[in-house]
Amino acid sequence: VPYANYLRERVRRHGLEDFVQLVPETDAIWPYFRAADVFVCTSYIETFSRAVLEAEAFGLPIVSTPVFGLAEQVAWDWNALQFEMGNASQLASQLRRLLDDPKLRTGMGRKSRAMFDAHWDEEEMLDRYEHTLLATARVGPRGQSRYRVKQETGMGSFLQFPVPGRIR
Repeated sequence: VPYANYLRERVRRHGLEDFVQLVPETDAIWPYFRAADVFVCTSYIETFSRAVLEAEAFGLPIVSTPVFGLAEQVAWDWNALQFEMGNASQLASQLRRLLDDPKLRTGMGRKSRAMFDAHWDEEEMLDRYEHTLLATARVGPRGQSRYRVKQETGMGSFLQFPVPGRIR
């Protein structure tokens, strides 16, 4: 794997062999989550990260870039600390902050577990999708939708679809 070789060379070049262990790809990830003190997500692109969800399940504080879907999974400065993409000194600072303060690290870890427990189940996720789709249908790409919300209730909304031939 070319990228793994690149990483091994970087670790060697910087004399970090005693501190950095590169683990081959594996499905046996649970021991690594159990052994971790902090979870770091350095992604440039994420939607709804399974790895972040798993880290929350294990009660780990999160340090991450502010990529797309993460704001739906974490609460910044509550269970997660943020750093800008490509900013290694900011990442190091956030890691140092957590590693130097066991009380902060433990508290954020507990909050990560609470976030995991609070994540939406399938029904809640479908409700959010419905809300998003209805909001989009109300506005549409041209600023006006031909679909209208017929009725809104506490249990959701219903769309009234146009009758073919009657829309101009």
